[in-house]
Amino acid sequence: ALLAEELWDLKSTRVFCTTCPDHWLHFQKSCYFFSFESKPWKIAQQFCENEDAHLVIVNNGIEQVQTDSAFIKTRGDMGLSDTDKENHWIWVDNTTLSFFWGKDEPNNAGSGEDCATLRFSGKWNDAACSKNEFSICEKKC
Repeated sequence: ALLAEELWDLKSTRVFCTTCPDHWLHFQKSCYFFSFESKPWKIAQQFCENEDAHLVIVNNGIEQVQTDSAFIKTRGDMGLSDTDKENHWIWVDNTTLSFFWGKDEPNNAGSGEDCATLRFSGKWNDAACSKNEFSICEKKC
């Protein structure tokens, strides 16, 4: 039964996950959009929600490598923040996995860095949520 489920998942992935909307990139079972303009975190998240998406959630190392390399060394807001409780980083889907912080990050410099951004290096940084950044939206395809 497990093998049958895996085969069905593979078939449905091929059938339903081969295209993404214009200007979105496909990777595994998701589509990604890299913004053309910078904006604060909450406005970026609202933009993603308007597209039936959310700010990117990095679930595993493979996705991290993808955002780091094939996506042209971009940078931008991710769906990760600690606005509710300092140093308790939560993804927009309420999960807590986080493991690609840059050296000495997160550091909450100036006591106001509550939103995560992806640096050109592929490492994560905490930044002020009000700071204008490019953003990365993600949605299932």
